[in-house]
Amino acid sequence: MIRLEHVCKTFHEGTPEAFEALRDISLHVAASEMVILKGISGSGKSTLLSIIGALSKPSSGSVIVGNQSVAKLSDLHASHYRRDTLGFIFQSFNLFEELSVEDNVALPLIHAPITHDEAATRINAALERAHIAHKRKVRAALLSGGEKQRCAIARALASDPKVLLCDEPTANLDSQNARAFCDNLLELRALGKTIIVATHDPIFETLEGVRVVPIVSGRIDS
Repeated sequence: MIRLEHVCKTFHEGTPEAFEALRDISLHVAASEMVILKGISGSGKSTLLSIIGALSKPSSGSVIVGNQSVAKLSDLHASHYRRDTLGFIFQSFNLFEELSVEDNVALPLIHAPITHDEAATRINAALERAHIAHKRKVRAALLSGGEKQRCAIARALASDPKVLLCDEPTANLDSQNARAFCDNLLELRALGKTIIVATHDPIFETLEGVRVVPIVSGRIDS
């Protein structure tokens, strides 16, 4: 599903010397696999996730998702790729606090080429899968941390993505909600989603059937 070959990322802005965030990363992820990118802050795991998500471009190397090369997509085509293929889950949730749960979940579908009825069906399905349908009319500002994360999951699922990218998704959760989040991910993997998680939380290493890929100083530590 995802193939990275010899991916490097070098930053030049604001530093006296070039900073190599990623160094010769090659990684293959199968469809319906869950991969944990494990590393401390600054190891490069979030940079790698952003490149898979076409939020930034590699300095060199190739990135193939499905049958599409995404390393050098234009901004417009990268936007379409993210809309049609990916769901994102972030540590800070990135919800609109004054909107309801339902309206937050609907946001990724605003420009999707689907009918109003199909959008409603997708929103309902996403709310149910994320176990947050009972809060659909509640403003995001009134949710607990665990509920906000479930809302973020539902939003990521609304477009029925093939791939879920999760960046430090349990950083703001207590242990009970972190475990519930992991259970959600296992359910989604069983539904055929390909999942990549960038984290330093050891809870992910306890999950059955996941592959842990250690990232150290911009390299895969094998």
